[in-house]
Amino acid sequence: MNGRAISRRTTMSLSLVLVLSLVSCAHWRQQWVAPEAVVAEERPDQIRLTRKDGTQLTLRDPAVVRDSLVGTVEKERRAVALTDVDHVYVRRGSALLPAVLIPLGIVLGLGIAIAATWD
Repeated sequence: MNGRAISRRTTMSLSLVLVLSLVSCAHWRQQWVAPEAVVAEERPDQIRLTRKDGTQLTLRDPAVVRDSLVGTVEKERRAVALTDVDHVYVRRGSALLPAVLIPLGIVLGLGIAIAATWD
């Protein structure tokens, strides 16, 4: 194997580890305040809401307009009455997990690169 192929593999491996660690650390956390308060105070990029009939919906760029939560779902504008919302969830990430996984991934990737080029 030449050095360029090893470098490319190492770069791809490190990129994969970083992306997976960042994506895996985020989860939906239920909010215990009114939906309009969540949108006004936290200004999230997206929210997941559970309606009173049990269906779930993820709204991107949510806003409160009069008596409804308004946002986009798969490029379509949707509105849900505030009285129809049972639970609201906001996507949260864990700061500790990426702080451990990212350096571990870098060290592992460097170890693989060194082992692959060891004579």
